[in-house]
Amino acid sequence: MTAQKKDMTLPTPHGIFNYRIAFLLFYKNKVLIHCDPTKRDFWYTPGGRVQFGEDSITALKREVLEETNISEDLGFKFAGTIENFFNMDGHNYHELMFVYTAELDKEITLPEVDELGKPLPHKWVSAEEIKETNIYPSLFKERIFEFREGFRQIIHKDKTH
Repeated sequence: MTAQKKDMTLPTPHGIFNYRIAFLLFYKNKVLIHCDPTKRDFWYTPGGRVQFGEDSITALKREVLEETNISEDLGFKFAGTIENFFNMDGHNYHELMFVYTAELDKEITLPEVDELGKPLPHKWVSAEEIKETNIYPSLFKERIFEFREGFRQIIHKDKTH
């Protein structure tokens, strides 16, 4: 019997700890973002939780395949970390996010559903468009394109979402 992988979401007496990777795909002057179809107008970066026993590179490859259907190496570079603190649905979260970036030299066709068959709305947004987008962590409204320039370490406290 094989052990089933579990997401690194750890409940504690004080809240929930998440270990997550995010990947930022840039094409020309835009970046790819996804929407949670269960929450209207709730956008986020592609990626997901690292599974127990999984390293961040393996998690990155898995998430890229799940959310884009791309299995080829896109040349992702480690671009930084975000320690994100927020409250959602009445729970306090402490999230550690590893951020990876890749520059695309051609347009890609993205799937309309995720690996479970659920809708996966996505769009490409410019630096100006993202400022008007309800994206979390909210720091991405102003700082998402900074990750193109090199390594960042950010500690961020979000309002309730």
